[in-house]
Parts: sequence; structure tokens; C-alpha cells
Amino acid sequence: TVVEQAIRLCQADAGQMFVKEGDHFRLACASGGSDEYRSLIGERELPLGPGTLVGRVALDRRPVMSADIAHDHEYDTEEQRLRQRLGGFRTIVGVPIQSEDEVIAVISLWRREVNPFTEREVELAAAFAAQGAIAIRNASLMQQLDQRTRALARSVDQLHGLREVGETVSSSLDPQEVLSTIVEHAVELSGTEGGSIFEFDDVSEE
Repeated sequence: TVVEQAIRLCQADAGQMFVKEGDHFRLACASGGSDEYRSLIGERELPLGPGTLVGRVALDRRPVMSADIAHDHEYDTEEQRLRQRLGGFRTIVGVPIQSEDEVIAVISLWRREVNPFTEREVELAAAFAAQGAIAIRNASLMQQLDQRTRALARSVDQLHGLREVGETVSSSLDPQEVLSTIVEHAVELSGTEGGSIFEFDDVSEE
């Protein structure tokens, strides 16, 4: 939604959002452009640095525009020429999505014709980037909450299982019952389909 609204209000022909993963950026969503172009950029990892517009935005932590990337020597690489040929774009702008001082994602917008984005349009794109930051932070918080909830649920299950084993050990003199309880809970808590306990025979050494 952020990318589509940015495209509409900034009068762009296409737009993408790239999200940081470790030391590189990867396409999170795209709207507009050819299927070939979206497939190509979806496969790529974009490193932090001057080789791509996304990498430059992340490095400088500010909006970056190329009025005509087809004749921009800063991006004159074989990879960039392939993207430009498949995408058919000429004017492109990228704005950072920041969380505190870190660039966590980049929105890029482009036009098929040489038609530089105005200062007002770049400001609009930056406003959408701020909305993107909120969405990404919220998603991250929800993922962390979900992971903690699952971890807590596992801990509760494990404690419950250990308590039952402890109660069986302390209340039963039947070794078979104790061992059966142990292996049943081991199977359940490990998420496996079966389990066994083997007793070592000192005489036969088996």
C-alpha cells in the first residue's frame, strides 16, 4: 500500500521497496514494470555502497535521484544496464526508510521518460517512507512477540512434562512405568514420532 500510494501521488510509473537483510538489501514488494524486471530484481541482493541507487541511498542516508540513469556514469555497470533495459526506466529516485539512525529499507520510484522528480514529490516519497518505517517496525515487534510466545509455550510444556516425570519417579516403584513416562514425554516435547529406551546389560555387554 505504501509503495502503490507513493507511485500514484508522486506520478511515477513504478516503485519498489527493498528491505535490509544483514549486510544487503532485498526486494520486499514491487508495483509496475515488466514481469522480467521484477523477476530479476527479486533474485538480487543489493549491497550497501555506490554500485546501485538503493545501495547509495542506504550509504548516504538521504534521498538520491538520477535524472537519466541511462546516461549516469555513476551507475554505468553491466548489471545496471540490464536492469534499465528490462525495466525501461530513465528517471529514478530512492528515499531511505530509517529506524533511529539505521536505514532499514529503501523506496525507489521511477519514470519511463526523462522527467526529474520535483522537490515536493521527493518530500512526498519521504513521507511515505516514514509510514513504511512504522509498518516494518510493527511487523518486527509482532514477530518478536510471536517468537517469545512460542518459546514461553514450549517452556510451559517442558516444565509440565518434567513435573509429571518427577511425580512418577517419586511415586512409583515400577521401573517400566517410570521409563514409559520418560520416553512418552521425550517424544512429545521433541516433536518426534516415536522413541525408545535401551538398557545396557553388563553381563552380555549389549
